[in-house]
Order: sequence, then structure tokens, then C-alpha cells
Amino acid sequence: ILTSASTFTPSYKKKFLLHVDEKGEVYHIGLSTSARAQRSETEDEVEVEVVRRGAGPRPVLNKPVVLNREGRVEGKEVEKTFLQKYWWALLLFVAVQFLVGGGDEK
Repeated sequence: ILTSASTFTPSYKKKFLLHVDEKGEVYHIGLSTSARAQRSETEDEVEVEVVRRGAGPRPVLNKPVVLNREGRVEGKEVEKTFLQKYWWALLLFVAVQFLVGGGDEK
């Protein structure tokens, strides 16, 4: 632990944190201090807290995909509208209409 020497003065309350794994073996030691509000008779005592390693976050998985005998997803496919299917063709038609110039009128 790297800390300032002033943290060991009586004006600070000291707390050692012992981090232990599943087997009960210490893998990390921490020290925290806080300023005392007032003097008490237990001012020279050091508090020791044992912190057990908790379970980490678990991934949230989606439902598995169920396939039928042909290897396709079960259920009815959603039909697309004409505009959803052919929007690119309509856009191309409109672009050609704008870009192609009309004949010269004399």
C-alpha cells in the first residue's frame, strides 16, 4: 500500500480492507482513511474489514433460434409492401426524369 505518512496520525480513522477469493486467500489489501469528527476513546483502534469476491456480471443471451426440418426459421415471414421492396427503383426513375433534359423548343 502506498500512502502518505499523515494518514497514520490520530486525527484519521483507519480501515484496512482485506479482499479474499473463494478459497479464503487474500489477493489484495486496501487502506482507507477518513477524518474524525471528534475524539473518542477508541481513537487508536484500526478497523479491519474482510471483503469477499462477488460474482461478476453475466451476459444476457437471446433465445436460441429454432429451425424446422428444411433448415428455415419457424413462423410466418413478414410481407413487405411494394414501396419497401422497390423504393430504390422508384428513386432511380425519379432521378432519371430530373437528369434527362427535354428537347429544345424553337
